[in-house]
Amino acid sequence: MKKKIFLLLLMTGQFMAGSAKDVIVMKNTTPIEAKVLEVTPTEVKYKKISNLEGPTFVIYRSEINTIVYENGEVESFVQESATNTDKTNTPQQAEVSESNTNKELQLYPTLDRVKGQYVLGNVTMNKKEYGNFLYDNCPVAYDKWHSGTKRVRCGWIFAITGLTCEVMSTISFISYADSEHYYSKGGYYTYDDGALAMGIATLVPAILLETTAIPLLATGYSSRRKSIGLYNEQCAPKNSAFDLRLNLKGNGLGLSLNF
Repeated sequence: MKKKIFLLLLMTGQFMAGSAKDVIVMKNTTPIEAKVLEVTPTEVKYKKISNLEGPTFVIYRSEINTIVYENGEVESFVQESATNTDKTNTPQQAEVSESNTNKELQLYPTLDRVKGQYVLGNVTMNKKEYGNFLYDNCPVAYDKWHSGTKRVRCGWIFAITGLTCEVMSTISFISYADSEHYYSKGGYYTYDDGALAMGIATLVPAILLETTAIPLLATGYSSRRKSIGLYNEQCAPKNSAFDLRLNLKGNGLGLSLNF
């Protein structure tokens, strides 16, 4: 009986001696029988149990699933590695992350003109609303837009008036041509000189008005377009000072400010 107890104690001691090792379980479930020497915030240093006098190996914590120490204590690195996106992203996650990196979100959209409407971000303004916006937010751009608007109005007034004079002149010349009358006593033809005078009197201002309207309209519309650039250059908050970057990582969305 004593002999059996001795043999049992001997076998238990041998088993415990053989179990006096740490087991590092990698993320791919590969176990490493080792003697853990040091655990740092970023890595684990160990020696192989089969060669304790051999070299010291180093592996990153993010590559480890758990460590089972010789005393039975278990240390898990699963939650920790899940937050370390640089090490644990799957190929699919890495592809998504790369495709979404540096996607810039403009904090302050620029002003633009699209299909006759003034657009600022998701806000669309007509001419009157745009003028009020510049008046409140950018006086220098408002002056440029206001002066351009006045020239455009004058240009259209001149153009319409000139066109009206041109129509009147055309009617007068047609009337003059139709007023031909043969004067039998003198043997010559007579015409309505009043219609001729009216035609000339209305043709001259028509030419002057239409000629003046062209540069007024051209410079007026140009000034209104330049008001957009003035606002973007001098009054709009500058996106170039910093931008907001949206990055999609394995554990969610990340925001970063770049100055």
